[in-house]
Amino acid sequence: MVELRILGATELRRDDRDVDSFLTGPKRLGLLVYLVLARPRGFQRRDAILPLFWPQRGQKAARNALSNMLYHIRRELGADVITNRGAEEVGVQMDGFWCDAVAFEEALDQGDAQQALTLYRGDLLKGFYVPDAAPAFHDWLDRERERLRLQAAEGAWRLAEEAEQTGRRAAARERARQAAGFTPFSDEAQQRLIMLLDRLGSRASALSAYEAFAARLRREWEMEPTDEVKALVEGLHAPSREGTASSSRVIEAGRASSRSIAVLPFETLGAAQASAFADGIHGDLVTRLSNVADLQVISRTSVRRYRNTDKPISTIGAELNTPWVLEGEVQEVAEQVQVNVRLVHAQADQQVWARDYRRALTAENLFHIQGEITKEIVRSLEATLTPEEEEQVERSPTGNLDAYRLYVLGRKHLDERTEEDIYQAVDYFQRATEQDAEYALAWAGLGDGLSLLEFYGFRPPDAAPEPMEAAHRAVALAPNLGEARAALGIRHALRHEGPEALCELGQAIELAPSHAEAWIWLGWVQLCLGRPAQAPEPAERAVALDPLAPAFRVYLAEIYLANGTPQHALREARRARELQPKYGLAHFMEGLVLYHQGRLVAAASSLRQALSLIPPQGTPTHAEVRAALALAHVVSGDDLRARELLDQIDGTDHPFSAGLVRAALGETDAAFDAFEQIHDWGSFETEHVRYFFPRALGPLRDDARYESLIQRVNQAWGLHADGSLPENACR
Repeated sequence: MVELRILGATELRRDDRDVDSFLTGPKRLGLLVYLVLARPRGFQRRDAILPLFWPQRGQKAARNALSNMLYHIRRELGADVITNRGAEEVGVQMDGFWCDAVAFEEALDQGDAQQALTLYRGDLLKGFYVPDAAPAFHDWLDRERERLRLQAAEGAWRLAEEAEQTGRRAAARERARQAAGFTPFSDEAQQRLIMLLDRLGSRASALSAYEAFAARLRREWEMEPTDEVKALVEGLHAPSREGTASSSRVIEAGRASSRSIAVLPFETLGAAQASAFADGIHGDLVTRLSNVADLQVISRTSVRRYRNTDKPISTIGAELNTPWVLEGEVQEVAEQVQVNVRLVHAQADQQVWARDYRRALTAENLFHIQGEITKEIVRSLEATLTPEEEEQVERSPTGNLDAYRLYVLGRKHLDERTEEDIYQAVDYFQRATEQDAEYALAWAGLGDGLSLLEFYGFRPPDAAPEPMEAAHRAVALAPNLGEARAALGIRHALRHEGPEALCELGQAIELAPSHAEAWIWLGWVQLCLGRPAQAPEPAERAVALDPLAPAFRVYLAEIYLANGTPQHALREARRARELQPKYGLAHFMEGLVLYHQGRLVAAASSLRQALSLIPPQGTPTHAEVRAALALAHVVSGDDLRARELLDQIDGTDHPFSAGLVRAALGETDAAFDAFEQIHDWGSFETEHVRYFFPRALGPLRDDARYESLIQRVNQAWGLHADGSLPENACR
């Protein structure tokens, strides 16, 4: 039996005796660990292994080296440890071989977090390095190390919450501190720790945890905690509640924090067909509440992550940074619909009120129920409801139940953002408009779906209208509908009609103040129009409304970087990566920020990871990622590698990327020649030429030709050549 421990101190035993001699060869150990952990688990192709461990050798020499190393592994650990599948695949025979990292993941999969954390004695091969291995191997090892660490953190949080629920306060505190310790610079982890300690009555411990966190950020990153964390801690200074608070006192405590609310996805009871109505009522409630300026409503895309969750309400409130949570169920019985809802104060984990509604299943009744719930929430939180907002809250968007069902299905698919789902959403929206040609929300959804198809480079359906036509139709039917104005504003933004986009997005926000999508697009357009100082506020607002949307975090990171605060940009880029580890754009943004901080090795690693995750024509394109990677090599003094990357960029299709590398290599005239070939100044080209890569573009920005270039960019976005807005932009 072979036992390999690689979580914490490395240990290798065969038949109960240490095999210390094996551990003296780092490449041998690295190869063994790779064969055990690399995915897909089982067998790895030899031609995939060779460039990781012998990047400088030719194919024949590398194959001989691999065969020789496998021979030595068999000799020291047993002839049956290494097995082959055909001539090209090799793996570890796990019968008779035990590894703590594999057992750790198996324990988590089986729900045994206690056993998993017993196995997790420390980071995977911490400090381990194979001197002549390729950077790709060390990148893989870094990703595995982080992945296992995050799994350990989630296991510890699970144990902390279980201990809290069963009244084991000391165990809950210990596990929560352990969980936060796995990610010591994570805002989310610190918020969870602070909230849990406060719930357990350890307010002094919560404040102490915050001070330690703030000190770590200042010492290691020269950063301050986010405003969300600071606001949470400010609330701890209020007098503690004794005993069980009454509903009125709970409401007062919530008002003191904010009028922010999250509406969790509604559960479906009974017949499966009630699912569409549950989704519809949930989505419409979010929309109606979003129209109330005195409320802050967490976006549907963030709360949908909590569908079928077993997390406590207090944890959800902490993760979304909101004091109020609405939860409920929908049941369809004998042509009737029943809706049950409960308003809960998250931090106190106490229900404030519950309401039940049972009506005949008609579109009018569904909308009437939503209006009643909305007004009940507004009253409970003592928010102000203007006459115009009350009219929006009480509106009935359609009287056609089939059109409503189709619209709900369309929104559900559109939220998924995959190619197949967007096409399906467009189909549902079109069918909804056929059922009710005056259904403004369906037209707005159709405009959004068609715009997304264009944004991602997908061909629209043959029978579909123009996206602008759908958006204009929505606005014509409902001029005071925030979603319609947002659809039109996004359409203008994608057409690079900047001033018109500003106008429509501004109106959308005025009509629907919690419309997160309108806020993030507004920040993005401000950045593209050369107004970086006006971009952070709307982008920060979008992230507050949709805190679990990785794309919003990436755009906020870009805005922070353009405004000269890379430390804040790095925090947001890494938060996006935590939310969606395989989100290539997050890795690209992290690499971009690290480049601007001068951390070139780390930047190159992030950019290579982005290249492996983003489709060739994705966002950004491979050419754009390769250009950024080439610039990192230039600054590192490796012009040869930069030119190799330049050769992989098609200068005809991607003139900006080619010109960027030319500029970094000191070929100023060639760079300007490339930029002259650009006919479409998209967001990537516009933002980069305005704000980024000072080492590469600095000499160009001092050249007289650069001013002419910026004038062209301004005009491409609908501005005057000097960057000013046309007077008739909001006609």
